[in-house]
Amino acid sequence: MRIGELFILGFFGKTVPAWLKQFAARYGLGGVILFDYSCRTREYDNNIESPEQVQRLCKEIAALPSGPMVFIDQEGGLAALRPCRAQRNSTIWRGIASARSSPRALPRCGGSASTMISHR
Repeated sequence: MRIGELFILGFFGKTVPAWLKQFAARYGLGGVILFDYSCRTREYDNNIESPEQVQRLCKEIAALPSGPMVFIDQEGGLAALRPCRAQRNSTIWRGIASARSSPRALPRCGGSASTMISHR
């Protein structure tokens, strides 16, 4: 295991930035977390635009060295946990679900604010 595989990193933008590609190539990467809300702009414009864009982004992340997992966070501040049914109807959920390349990569809904999707 490479040291970077212990990290779950996030970024601002709709595509994987160069620094994250370089980090993954050099150290490996355990996962990437996607956010809808941006603390930088204080708007819902961070990583999510449409289901098609999320699908492309997840494929781009899955192609990184070490095949990092994709995590999503659907909060915009204070905890607002949603049942799995609501998550599956969201824009990010539809985009990630359509990007899954394997029937083994099933969503896991627990009691946390983040949902994990594996691309392995």
